[in-house]
Amino acid sequence: MKKILLMTMLVMLAIGSAFTQGGEFPADEFFSKDFYAVGGNVYKITNISLHVSAKRKIELIIHGESYQWKTLSKFLTSDEISRIEKAEQYEAFKRNYIVYIQKPYDPFASSNAFIPIRELNKVDIIKIENIPTEEDIEAEIRRPEEERLAAEREVEHKKKIEEMKIKMKAIAQKDGGYDSMPWETTFEDFSFLYPDAKKQENEGSLVVYSRKGTAEDSEMFYKFFENKLVGGVTVFSNISDQKSTDIATGLKQLYGEPSVSKDLSKHKTETFSGISLSYQDTHLLLVWNKSPTFKIQVDLTAKQLDDGYGIDFMTKAMFNQPLTITVTYSNEKKMAAIKANDEKQKKAADAEAQNKRINNLGL
Repeated sequence: MKKILLMTMLVMLAIGSAFTQGGEFPADEFFSKDFYAVGGNVYKITNISLHVSAKRKIELIIHGESYQWKTLSKFLTSDEISRIEKAEQYEAFKRNYIVYIQKPYDPFASSNAFIPIRELNKVDIIKIENIPTEEDIEAEIRRPEEERLAAEREVEHKKKIEEMKIKMKAIAQKDGGYDSMPWETTFEDFSFLYPDAKKQENEGSLVVYSRKGTAEDSEMFYKFFENKLVGGVTVFSNISDQKSTDIATGLKQLYGEPSVSKDLSKHKTETFSGISLSYQDTHLLLVWNKSPTFKIQVDLTAKQLDDGYGIDFMTKAMFNQPLTITVTYSNEKKMAAIKANDEKQKKAADAEAQNKRINNLGL
């Protein structure tokens, strides 16, 4: 048994070694009128289309023309020829065969280089790959029906999602929520709506997930406590003045005039890489206190260096921060309770750690 395995490996190594001498070519290129092959080399030919003739002979299809390939017909078993014949009617199997061929080396020939390869019956077949199995053919037969059913399931899935969003949005607008999902939406329902959401680092007891936002250059973050939605944040990055105006206008249309509107912008100076820099620190704050369980806060921020002497382009690129808007939606009552509980647990953990350190002192 070991001897057989060893011989098989040697044969495959020999094929691989010879193949490197010949090269790999698509069928259309290899079987062209201008192509010649070196005698003795093995060539890997890809993108081959095969046809079984009425006399059950294998033919090669190149540019719509058929070429008899008797040596390949002899190389294949009757079962393999039958499977190739069945597979002909399916697009997936066309131009899918790979054949390793070799032009015999003639030591007495005046030259073995550039011998025409179009005489297929004088070519040795080394190996053929991608012959479909019965299972492959059955799968291809079933594929149209499976695709139809998958499309129907997708339509039904989208319909269910839209129905869920309509119901959720009505509750969220009344009692508060984020992204048309009311507070207390379960993580299970969230996952159904957004199966591709990515897990982020926890914020204390809050479990955070994110996804690419609906608007361009935005990201949305969903905060869960005990598998129920309690907050959300949408970050609009690198936005234009027009877009910032549209965001503020849209929020006012939804929630009316803000409860708080402040300009916290300041002109500041600080040292950066050993250089004293002056810059405008922009921060506009808008807050809607809709109820004890629903708060919306908008933070518009940006940093822009003054055009001072000696401030190079690289420093500006590293220091400046483009216009960013962060819109935070939260169940404030729930968030306050979670924060208080997290602080209590932290104090208890700190006290326990301190007690362990003291006990280990051996006092």
